[in-house]
Amino acid sequence: MDFPRSDLDNSLILSLEFLKGVPNDERLHALFEGWGVRSYRDREVIFAQKDEAKYTYVVLSGQVTWARRKDPTALGEPILSHFVKQGGLLGQHGLLYDSPHVYTAKADGPCELLLLDNQALNRLLYRYTHVQGQMVKLDVIGRLRAVPWLAELNLIDISLLADVAVSKSYLPDAIVYHKEQVGEASFYIIDRGQVDLSYGRQGIVRFLGNGTVFGIFPMLEFGGYRNTATVRCASEIFVFPHNILRGAARYYPKMSKGDRHDVRVEALHKTHLFAGLGDQEISKLAGYASHIHMPNHHLISLQKESAHALWLLMPGSTATLHVLNDKGEALPEKRVSGPIHFGEAALLMEAPITSTIEASPGSQWLKLDRQDFLAFDRQEGGKIIPKLNPSPATLKIRREEGERKQVSWLAEDEALLLYDRRHWFILVRKLIPGLILAGILLLLLLADWGLALESPGLLVVLTWGSGILALLAGLWGWLDYWNDFLFVTSKRVVQQDKVIFFNETRREASLHQIQNITVRSGLFGNIFGYGDVVIQTASKQGNIVFDYAPSPAIMRDTLFGQMQLQRNNLQAQTKMNIQERLEARLGIKLIMPDRVLVSVSKGGVDRPAGFWKRWWARLRTLFSPIPSQWEGTAKVVWREHWLILASKLLTPIVLLLLSVVVGLGGFLGVVQEIAGAVVAVELLASVVGLISLATGWWIFADWHNDTYELTNTMIVDISKLPLFFAEERRQAQISEIQDIQFEKPTPIHYIFNFGDVKISTAATEGIFTFDRVPDPASVVDEIRRRVEKWRFADETSRANKRAEELPDWFEVYKRLDSREAETGRQEGG
Repeated sequence: MDFPRSDLDNSLILSLEFLKGVPNDERLHALFEGWGVRSYRDREVIFAQKDEAKYTYVVLSGQVTWARRKDPTALGEPILSHFVKQGGLLGQHGLLYDSPHVYTAKADGPCELLLLDNQALNRLLYRYTHVQGQMVKLDVIGRLRAVPWLAELNLIDISLLADVAVSKSYLPDAIVYHKEQVGEASFYIIDRGQVDLSYGRQGIVRFLGNGTVFGIFPMLEFGGYRNTATVRCASEIFVFPHNILRGAARYYPKMSKGDRHDVRVEALHKTHLFAGLGDQEISKLAGYASHIHMPNHHLISLQKESAHALWLLMPGSTATLHVLNDKGEALPEKRVSGPIHFGEAALLMEAPITSTIEASPGSQWLKLDRQDFLAFDRQEGGKIIPKLNPSPATLKIRREEGERKQVSWLAEDEALLLYDRRHWFILVRKLIPGLILAGILLLLLLADWGLALESPGLLVVLTWGSGILALLAGLWGWLDYWNDFLFVTSKRVVQQDKVIFFNETRREASLHQIQNITVRSGLFGNIFGYGDVVIQTASKQGNIVFDYAPSPAIMRDTLFGQMQLQRNNLQAQTKMNIQERLEARLGIKLIMPDRVLVSVSKGGVDRPAGFWKRWWARLRTLFSPIPSQWEGTAKVVWREHWLILASKLLTPIVLLLLSVVVGLGGFLGVVQEIAGAVVAVELLASVVGLISLATGWWIFADWHNDTYELTNTMIVDISKLPLFFAEERRQAQISEIQDIQFEKPTPIHYIFNFGDVKISTAATEGIFTFDRVPDPASVVDEIRRRVEKWRFADETSRANKRAEELPDWFEVYKRLDSREAETGRQEGG
């Protein structure tokens, strides 16, 4: 590179912001002969569109204007045009997209540029992939690619548009611009938030949500804005100079029509779910929806995945449905066209999607999040939900949701697929004692009349006694039967044995931990339709056996089908991770906000005011942990229930109180009649009091030191004596947990809500038992939640690692393929 330079100019290379994160020695080594400085005259062409992209430029002084044309040889108005000021990059798109220069750049007055050799930069990009995101705004590009109004623009056009985008935050009720406002004009794209456009005396108000555009008509001829734009919630909005896309609006007919709010409203009107809403309500509802353009194939949702939003495929767009049957077998895929919607029930409740939905390239969607929809309903005074016209399938799901709410331990994103009690045959067996007593009662009633004459009182006692015992035995048998269930959810299998007010046991295993499922059925089972479902895991506690299960084959097939579905969804998610990694590597990642309305964090944890309130809060947490606080903590600590501590402290407390009473009695002269014995009694009382106090402290310290701890990666059982005495610590990775169960073995445990939690692991430590912990059901739920969180993170991490390797493979393959092609040309020549 033959340019004027000196060794002192190395400081230019070291000061380049877009190379942040690259060691200085690496910069200088890679660009040793690959840079230079050049001056340009006013209006001098620096490079032309379609020229070979040999260099990337940094503006050291002055300003450069650029223009991109649809036909570089034509002299018509450019599609895009703008300028780059001092410190800005120029021509980097040719390097990043492996293409010739994508626009023509001219000096806007005298200027000086730093030229960087693209081959040298490419070596740095290969080693430090993050640099790409510092040369162009990848996140903004990913967001703009999902904006429907920009659908006609290609990736390079959007990349150039992203370079000039300015993201601004607006508070509720802020005015973006006023009607007929003149001056320097801009147009706006809503990244995340809500804006309404008021047209004044016409009485028209349009409500806009994520991905919509406003203020665009001045691009063609600015004579003032046609409406007033008001922000309705905390919003992030992209701001663009109005003249950058003037040419694009002329070349692309859909862009020239502006943002089609009427198309969104019409699509919502045609959705049968909203058939009962009025025009104004539909218009407002459109402001709570995200309008999304899918430039590539994209998975909207996975089958049986818990949905939280309704997706509406817009007219003229297509999608593909992939469905698995109950056995996990793939059915023929189905192609559908809009308008059609999915996840209707998700607007009202957590509900699983019935199929995997894949968006086709170029398709457009409206996404309506449940929380946003419920906020809209609240704003309208609760009048929207009663006007909905749900499908029969949604009504069925709502009925099932009532049953689901009775299962309090289900997670929000967990679907209840199947639940059943044991076969009625077992109910009959449990009622046999009551039936026998009822038979005795009947015999007594038919007893010899002579017995009645000789001993009428005895007959009455026997009759009433047998009747009461028969009733109690029947009630016990019914209670024992009625609350015993086997649940199959989208994530786990749970066996529950429960007698209200007496005892409760619950054992569960995640679906991915199940190794096999078998069904056992004998002669009577074949006749009456019941059998034993044996669920095998690697647990050292043995198999989960649900005996006398009605239709055991259906249970087995449901479990196998859901397990296969999980595996298929994992494969689909892995493919999505690969696609996302490749898109990120190529700079074409798609970014879509989840919601229109987002709560603003208060930035801190509320603490009780006052000294005594803080201490009371600490005591409550110490003796009775609060499940709602566990999710946000890195470590949860449990101890034995306070009732266990109280029972151990009872004796030393009583002795301490007695010693105090005796000591006070001697001091007040109550025992003066014993004269010489007073000192001895007081001394004995003092010794007993001190021993009781020390014993009580020891018991409390021992209780406090014995903990059961759960982190995001470990379970730990610590048994530690006070002071410097022995400590025993057992721990295992949560990844090794096989199944979990809890038990409340007695009515005392049930009434005071404490019990034992048994955790079976594949570690050498075997089974962990958290003895007599408060609220054992919540303990099990928290352990399961963290296991699922770890598993999801682990699967995502492994999928990401596999995906990260693919771009490197493709890059090496591309180089080898190009070398092979070059060798072939040389040999052919």
